[in-house]
Amino acid sequence: MRYQLKLKELRKAAGFATQKAFADYLGIKERKYASWERGEVGIPLEDAFMLCEALKCTPNDLCGFPSSGTDERQILSADEREIVDNYRDSSPQWQLNITMTAKAAASESRKE
Repeated sequence: MRYQLKLKELRKAAGFATQKAFADYLGIKERKYASWERGEVGIPLEDAFMLCEALKCTPNDLCGFPSSGTDERQILSADEREIVDNYRDSSPQWQLNITMTAKAAASESRKE
């Protein structure tokens, strides 16, 4: 199986429609970012970290690698990642509330 950078997909999922918009957000030149997205130039580790922080993803997500013990279908979208991050930042009582709400919403959705 061949893996490739998922930079374009992650950028769009994060709400940045254009390379220029994301490059501006990062504070770098569009040309530099575009060369990364096209895979023409390797991304230095420090810049990869910056990208992961901005896209709220893991290095595995960025590289298109499945997470340990998961397949590619289980990589989280930006919205899913935000939910997980908020869950983890919550107190145990709020985590329980979030879990119960998610289960109830899923159950009601299946009935529709």
